[in-house]
Amino acid sequence: MNKIFIFLNTVLLVFTAVMCVVYKNNYQLWLKALTAFGFVAMGAVNFVHTLLSKKKKSFPLLAFFGLALCMAGDIILFKNFVLGAAVFVAGHVMYIAAYCALKKVCVTDLIVTAVTAAASLAFIFLCPAFDFGSAVMTAVAAIYALVISVMLGKAVSDFITERSLLHAIILLGSLMFFVSDIALAFNVFGGSPAWSNTLCLFTYFPGQCVIALSLYFYNTKSEKKLSY
Repeated sequence: MNKIFIFLNTVLLVFTAVMCVVYKNNYQLWLKALTAFGFVAMGAVNFVHTLLSKKKKSFPLLAFFGLALCMAGDIILFKNFVLGAAVFVAGHVMYIAAYCALKKVCVTDLIVTAVTAAASLAFIFLCPAFDFGSAVMTAVAAIYALVISVMLGKAVSDFITERSLLHAIILLGSLMFFVSDIALAFNVFGGSPAWSNTLCLFTYFPGQCVIALSLYFYNTKSEKKLSY
């Protein structure tokens, strides 16, 4: 059975990678939606795998909701930045809930998350390149930075306290998502340097695929520890 799911994940991963290139060369909404569909489909496939493997469903279900909300945010962001950002925040909250369902909150979470959030907020407010244009947009950026910092902080903390392959994959996907949001901030509020859009595109969609792939490893290899 695992071979079937490996095949499906590989096909969807290649599909998303190809669509990233297609979308990069033709910025149309339907192409963006189709690219995002790749990682949502991966999440759906791996959630079915969860049902068949009889693992606990809270982590994969919440993570799948996160993937779906991010796809919705992708589409809405194309037309309305603030509303799209709000949907993305909801997606991040689902990821945070998923990570907490996988591993309960501990003191290390609070410490790492506080450091990550403080660094992110300092970057938002002190980076001279950013011009948010209004108090409302500044607040939106700050809230978004805070939420994604909690997501990344939880992923980092989980890997520190349990160095398994599963947590390494979750950390990689979360970090790629975090980097894509930094690039997006520069693209929208930081003068749109030439590198920002490309970096955002090629860390965001692959990062979501990595998060979707973590559901497969949850089903099969969640107990495997990394050796050094």
